[in-house]
Amino acid sequence: MRRTPSIIILLIAITVFVAACGGPKSQAKEFSKRMPERVGLFTLNEDKTLELSAESVGSTGHVTLTYEARNLAEVYIVIDVYGTESAADVAESRRERDLRLMGAVFETDRQPRYKEYPAAQISNLPGGRVAIFRKDQIVIEVQYIPATLGSAIADTNWLPFLEAVRNAGESLR
Repeated sequence: MRRTPSIIILLIAITVFVAACGGPKSQAKEFSKRMPERVGLFTLNEDKTLELSAESVGSTGHVTLTYEARNLAEVYIVIDVYGTESAADVAESRRERDLRLMGAVFETDRQPRYKEYPAAQISNLPGGRVAIFRKDQIVIEVQYIPATLGSAIADTNWLPFLEAVRNAGESLR
C-alpha cells in the first residue's frame, strides 16, 4: 500500500517532465515562429498557415507557411518534426522517392551559409522548384510554385527562402 503514493508521484513527475520538454508539435510551431514575415518580395499569408492541432494524436509536428508575391509565385515552407531521428530519416527518404517518381533529380545546394545547418537537396520540376532540408528530427521542404506554369524561377527570389530556413534553424540553437 505504501508504494501506491510513490508510484503516483513518479507518474506525475514523468508527465510534467515530458510536457516541459516540448514535443514535435511545439518544435514545429517554434521553428515556424522564427521564419520572417517577409522574404524578398514575398509576404507571409498567416490566414493560410496550417498546423496540427493539439488534439491530434501522434508524435509528429507539422506547420505549413504560405508566402505570396502577387503575379509572381507562392512559396510553401513545410515544417515537419518527428519523434525520432529515424522517423525523420524515413519521412525524408519517402518524400525524395515520391518526387523522383515525378521526375525530380536532386542536387546538393552548393553553398550552405552555415556549416552547422545542413545543405538542402534541390530539384527543379515542371511545376516549380523544391528544396528539402533535414536536421536531426526536423524535415523542412521549400516548395516554389510560379504563378505561370513554366515560368523561370529567379535565384534572387529563390535563394532568400533557403537563407530564411537556415537562419530560423540556427536561431533554435
